[in-house]
Amino acid sequence: MQALFKSPCWLLLDRGIITDEQALAEFYHERPALSPYLQKAWEEWHEMLTPIPETAAFIAELDQAGHPLYFLSNLHKRTCDYILAQYPALWSHFDGGVFSCDTGYIKPEIQLFQTLLDKYHLRPADCIYIDDHPENVRAANSLGMAGVVFTCPRDLEQIKELTGK
Repeated sequence: MQALFKSPCWLLLDRGIITDEQALAEFYHERPALSPYLQKAWEEWHEMLTPIPETAAFIAELDQAGHPLYFLSNLHKRTCDYILAQYPALWSHFDGGVFSCDTGYIKPEIQLFQTLLDKYHLRPADCIYIDDHPENVRAANSLGMAGVVFTCPRDLEQIKELTGK
C-alpha cells in the first residue's frame, strides 16, 4: 500500500493534475514487480473508507445543534465520487466543502484552506478545524482558525469543549 499512498503520483491525483490511468501507469513503472498487488489495492482500497460510527454521530449532533459544517479533504476525483455516492447521509450534514482535486492544492498548503474560506465567506476566527494530521492543524492555525488533532473518538471531548456541544 505504501507504493500507492506514499507515491508522488498519489499527490498528483489528489491535486487533480493526472488521471487515474496516468497514475496507474506510473505506479506500474515505479514498481513493476508489485503490479498485480498494486492493481488489487487500487481496485479495493475504497472499501477502507468507512465512517467511524462515533464520528458520524457527532457530525450529526453538530449539524442538529445548528453548527455550520464544511469539509476540506485531500482526495482525488474517483474517490470523491465514491464516498459521496456511498455515504450520502453523512455528507448531507455538511453545508459545503472543498476537495483538493478540484483546486490543484493539497493540505497543508494554505491555498486549499483559503479556497474553503473564500468560497463560503468564512471568517477564520469563527472556524474550528479538525484533522488527523498535526501539520494540517498548524496550517489552519496559521490562518487564525482554532484547531484540533482528531485521531480517535475520544478526541471528541476536546471538540465538544470548543463547540459548547
